[in-house]
Amino acid sequence: MPFEWKLFHNSYSTMDETPSSGIPRYGSIHNSNTTNERLVIPTRVLTKQLEIKHEKSLKRNLSNIVKTTKYTIWNFLPKNLFEQFHRFANIYFLAIAILNWVPAIKAFAKEITMIPLLIVLSVTLVKDLYEDQRRRRSDNEVNNRQCLVYDVTTKKYVKTKWKDIVPGNIVKLSNDEIIPADLLLLNSSDPNDICHIETANLDGETNLKQREIVRNFNQDSDCNGAADFSSFIHCEEPNSKIYQFRGYIETDGNRTSIGANNLLLRGCVIRNTENLEGIVIYAGHDTKAMRNNSGPRSKRSKLERDINSDVIACVFILISLCLICAIGCGFWTHNNEVFDHQYTPELDLDNEDVIQREPALEGFVRFWTYIIVFQVLIPISLYVSVEIVKLGQCYFITNDVEMYFEEKDQPALCRALNINEDLGQIKYVFSDKTGTLTENKMVFRRCTIDGKDFSHKTRCSQDDLTDEALPQGTHSMDETDFPDTSWDHELAEQIKSTSSGDATSPIKEFFTLLAICNTVVVSSAGNHMNDVTISLANEEEPGDSADGATNEMYLNGRIETKQVSSESKEHSSVDENHAKILSYEAESPDEAALVQSANMYGYKLLSRGSDSITIEVPEEGVVKYHLLHVLVFDSIRKRMSVIVRRENDDKIIMYCKGADTTVIPQLSRHSKTKTLKHRDTVDAVDGKVVEETEDVSLVEITETHLNVYAREGLRTLCMARKELSEEDYRNWLSEHEKAEISLYNREELLQDSYCRIERDMELLGATGIEDRLQEGVPEAIATLRAAGLKVWVLTGDKQVKKIQVFILVFNTRLMVWQIICNLISGI
Repeated sequence: MPFEWKLFHNSYSTMDETPSSGIPRYGSIHNSNTTNERLVIPTRVLTKQLEIKHEKSLKRNLSNIVKTTKYTIWNFLPKNLFEQFHRFANIYFLAIAILNWVPAIKAFAKEITMIPLLIVLSVTLVKDLYEDQRRRRSDNEVNNRQCLVYDVTTKKYVKTKWKDIVPGNIVKLSNDEIIPADLLLLNSSDPNDICHIETANLDGETNLKQREIVRNFNQDSDCNGAADFSSFIHCEEPNSKIYQFRGYIETDGNRTSIGANNLLLRGCVIRNTENLEGIVIYAGHDTKAMRNNSGPRSKRSKLERDINSDVIACVFILISLCLICAIGCGFWTHNNEVFDHQYTPELDLDNEDVIQREPALEGFVRFWTYIIVFQVLIPISLYVSVEIVKLGQCYFITNDVEMYFEEKDQPALCRALNINEDLGQIKYVFSDKTGTLTENKMVFRRCTIDGKDFSHKTRCSQDDLTDEALPQGTHSMDETDFPDTSWDHELAEQIKSTSSGDATSPIKEFFTLLAICNTVVVSSAGNHMNDVTISLANEEEPGDSADGATNEMYLNGRIETKQVSSESKEHSSVDENHAKILSYEAESPDEAALVQSANMYGYKLLSRGSDSITIEVPEEGVVKYHLLHVLVFDSIRKRMSVIVRRENDDKIIMYCKGADTTVIPQLSRHSKTKTLKHRDTVDAVDGKVVEETEDVSLVEITETHLNVYAREGLRTLCMARKELSEEDYRNWLSEHEKAEISLYNREELLQDSYCRIERDMELLGATGIEDRLQEGVPEAIATLRAAGLKVWVLTGDKQVKKIQVFILVFNTRLMVWQIICNLISGI
């Protein structure tokens, strides 16, 4: 079980112990004024004066030792026996053994009835001890791993075991290292002040997550990196919420907000980052990973529960038989005055009190004797036989060739011996859609801009695309560049004809939003040591296009752009054959697909820093934006926004994207009432085809396009913008900063702050992104249904899209409509 902080109060008699390594054993203080706040002090600044000042609240730090074992040397026997006697048969045979020790009712030698029970208990005890020893060896391996920790004595990083790490230590990690404790990111080798982590060990997601250094927080110019970090950190008490962290850094009376995007959780793996430094916030069983680990549980399968029920039924049968026999014994004694001693040779015939019992008393005594005699009605070897069968099942499961996954050289693993037979008793399968049934490789398919639908029916190929059809700033592409990406000639022509001076053009603002309203980070591809990349195109000759050649690589949220500059041969000091390789790192494949599509039409994301974004715009060249705020996505708002200041005209603009159900209600009255001239072809009475023009609401026509996209199984997003005045922005910022540093209800306060600014927006358009089903999914689900399993797919998509996806997955319309009717009737 996770340890509580209060359990360690006054747990140690000495508070000034320092290991020989020079790494202090304390540095975390529980604030005595507020019970829900923790204060972490870097070990390098923890002095005797601070110890005296916080004498009452200073506690010995929790060690970073973790224990996932179920037993200790002291509680193994009683705890294991307690768990085994949850089996009713064990209780029954224990009662039989106890009865056989009563002289008046014993039927066999006292020791004989104990031997089978002891054998059964011993076999299970040995099995449980073996499993617990495996966990103990794993714990020792983890606790004795080493990483670099800053030593305040030698003033350099030294190798330290994980179990010796405490809050306040500065830890340095390299690429592919596992994070030993919950760290606050202080420094990163990435020029964008971020790092990438893999959280598969925590949440099962394989997409890399970005974590960033605390924004707008800088150490003094003479600081020697994170090793000189000296600020106090106030944060919440340890909890199990892996997506939530609240706190602030206090420096000279100034507070800087810190959140979950600054925290590196224990168990995650550093990826694509050469090295980083962080300060330990939570250690050991205070970490969020261990708070979510409830420890090994005693799992009981349905078969075991059924056996318990059957044993109880057999006990009632046994009691009925013994009761009948006891009544018969009473009648026999009544009719013969004494129970025939030939059936009870142990009785002393000279002792009249023993021999001449009352018939009722004789029947009562013999009732318990019959319980012992008829005990074979319940075989004591039943559970041992079941355990042996389970071991055989595990062997066959592990060696089943049909369950072997050849691509990863991975056989089936049987990790639990108690519940493997439950695999054959599953009735329902609940499955997520994205990434489970689908490939999780998003491809841009369609878009609607200012009420105009661009179907993107043309594939990118040299036969269909010429440089003349491309807007300036885009590049010709081979068909292998984007084998799954579609192209729209009409949209390309409109981009090409868009005036460079029209900064508010819907098309220009739409693709600007795609390029900058995200968390995609641009970096040099050489900095990412472990990204597996696949080249999708050969490099074109520099003279093939106006701006050179662009080779794109897109795989699992990663786009790599190789651009050969040829436009500025005379105006640039960079050699014309110099190749600039950009790597786009995206947490979400959706964002990667949108950045890819914007790049394809010439709106290229060039760089992203903590406070600026630079893009390349057709007909304009390089445009720089100052990044003021990122309003992160959450499951309640279902949208994200960025607030930027355009360097050209100093205007403050908010770009927002999200679900249509949450974006459209936040549009301004002008945008909701905006109408467009919509042309449609109809058949006249005389058979002639004529065109009719009517006024159609922008919102209505966009929603119509969204429904079309959904019926095609595409993921839809709405795009909107809002221009902010300086006064409106300052008024909002003053309240927003208070919410950022709040330790209580921060998420609710931030959501309220986001909603105050995300209103009265202007609708730009919407996109449709395809996430195809994985190969073999319909066949796999058909096999499950043929086996009698009921499959439920859980998704948050629009109902129109759900129908289309279910038709593809279940390969039948009747089944889909039946599920939808059942869901509606249950609302």
